[in-house]
Amino acid sequence: MHEPVPQTGAQSDDFVNEAQKTSYVFVVDNYGDHMLAKPLQSLDAPIIAPVPILFTPKEGIEGAPLIPLPNEPKTWGETSIESVQDNTPEFDPKTDFPGPLFVGAAAKRKQGEGRVVAIGSVQFVTDRMLQIPDREMFRRGYIVSRFPGSAELVTNSILWLAKMEPMIAISPSAMEVNRIQNIGPGVLKVWQGVLLAGLPLAVVAAGLTMFVKRRG
Repeated sequence: MHEPVPQTGAQSDDFVNEAQKTSYVFVVDNYGDHMLAKPLQSLDAPIIAPVPILFTPKEGIEGAPLIPLPNEPKTWGETSIESVQDNTPEFDPKTDFPGPLFVGAAAKRKQGEGRVVAIGSVQFVTDRMLQIPDREMFRRGYIVSRFPGSAELVTNSILWLAKMEPMIAISPSAMEVNRIQNIGPGVLKVWQGVLLAGLPLAVVAAGLTMFVKRRG
């Protein structure tokens, strides 16, 4: 669950944005550091009513968690079904699970056979979700999936389970979707400083330079 998003202002005409206001609906574009997940960064996938999965390394087992849930708004593992149904969740440190949380994990034995990929969500890869078109691309005359990350994650998981790691990549259809990496708060502040302060100072410096040259 995540904290409810306040219903302020006019309703968005994008149903995806509206859906994310529900506390058990997430749209993720980060899949973790495992080799099957790295090629998928910045591809969207819907995660609805996820079940957190805890990956604990053990002797003879190696792997990594998958699909970290965002921490903003605040996210936690809810134990009250009533609050989920009413969309009125509230974090209870006595019973709920604090973040950071992951929705999946991939693990294998270091010696011998045995691989597993677990994802705590069902609806993210249903036909209904995969068939939602990307609105911007549709306006340009292309029909591509709004959530290409879902199918790509399943495909890469199958290839990894089959020990076909060299084939793990991104399909041509997924490459048709615009992929813009989210800008973190730190990077955003740097660019704001450059635009708001750096550019005016550069203009002043250039003017002073020209003034000094002409005076000389």
